[in-house]
Amino acid sequence: MRLLHGTAQWYVVLTLPNPLRVTEITASRPEDDRVELLVKSIFRQLESDCSASRTGRVGYFDFVLDPSDFGRSVENMFHLSFLIKARKVLLSENATTGLLELETLVGLSGASGSAGAEDDARDDQIIITINKAQWRELVELLGIR
Repeated sequence: MRLLHGTAQWYVVLTLPNPLRVTEITASRPEDDRVELLVKSIFRQLESDCSASRTGRVGYFDFVLDPSDFGRSVENMFHLSFLIKARKVLLSENATTGLLELETLVGLSGASGSAGAEDDARDDQIIITINKAQWRELVELLGIR
């Protein structure tokens, strides 16, 4: 795993241990509907995992990495990015470990923050790149089963 900080962006190469438990979505739905259903399912799972955690947060890689499926891991990262962009989920760095953590901010249909929160929000970005070899290494290093 590499965590590099540029002047305006974080560059992260990470992998998480536990696969998401996403409800099967039928192939008969239009693509946009399936993505929306997957994003909602991921949010519900993240809410459940955060509630079960004593800190109210879960490890990013623990949440998105599927130890047996590289493609699913990439899909999990993609779908989770919608929730982060919508500011339903906070992605932050753990000050002790340096690993990324997730925390839910509001209910999926609820309003987030104060009225001007979106205007005041910074446009920080995290770019996560991962290949199959890095995915295997992360799964092993983080002990994801």
